Amino acid sequence: MVEMIRMTQAINCILASRRYLLRYVPGADMTDVGPVKCIRYAKPMSWETEAFFAVDQEPGVVVAAVRAYKPGPHLIAAYTGSPERVTAVYSDLGYTTTPKEPTETVMERTLESAEEAAERYPVRVARIDSDGGLPCAAGGRHWTTREELTDPAIRCYYIDAGGRVVCWGKCGSLCSAAIRHVWGVHTERDHRRRGFASALMRRIHADAAGTTEKVLLEASPMGDLLYRALGYEALAYKLKFVPKDLHAGTAASP
Repeated sequence: MVEMIRMTQAINCILASRRYLLRYVPGADMTDVGPVKCIRYAKPMSWETEAFFAVDQEPGVVVAAVRAYKPGPHLIAAYTGSPERVTAVYSDLGYTTTPKEPTETVMERTLESAEEAAERYPVRVARIDSDGGLPCAAGGRHWTTREELTDPAIRCYYIDAGGRVVCWGKCGSLCSAAIRHVWGVHTERDHRRRGFASALMRRIHADAAGTTEKVLLEASPMGDLLYRALGYEALAYKLKFVPKDLHAGTAASP
């Protein structure tokens, strides 16, 4: 029971953070649809017009609520501690996973009163340049926005190598002052497996220590081992399902 409460609290915090961040997605909003939450995209970021989020709900209950809503092209993000069982039941209900949307792991780490950054690479906090420019990755790609950089609740970190941004991540205490949510951690392909993401995460831990009790994130299969090595513990899994009769194309990652 304690572990279930802990898992539910963590996921609800992540969803609260997601709701907060929707203010920077034009035309998007989150609403309750029965026992699930739904993000509606007035202007789809990818192929789907709605994304539904179910926290440890029985698939039959979730699918019934979704179908009653009569959505357009959509996906269901199901948080669960039993991925194999849930996948089988969703399959019986006409939904399938897709390789473009791998299972993510909800992970949590308790912070010490002081954390050592031990940076192998200098990690910087992103700010708008004096000339109004934003820090860019290769090809002039923007990995953050002016709105995020001017939001006092959000902090964006990055590592520069050879004059370009090669690793970045964002965090904020958007649901509780005691919890830091980390998202969007990415290392450019040609700079992976060199310790950049580890250095960035250690800096986030060091800055949060003393004022924050825990850090939450959703790890991709690629990042799972990294976060476990940094002391994170798996709480649940997030699986993404699409209708079997839907040609998903390139899916987004809610």
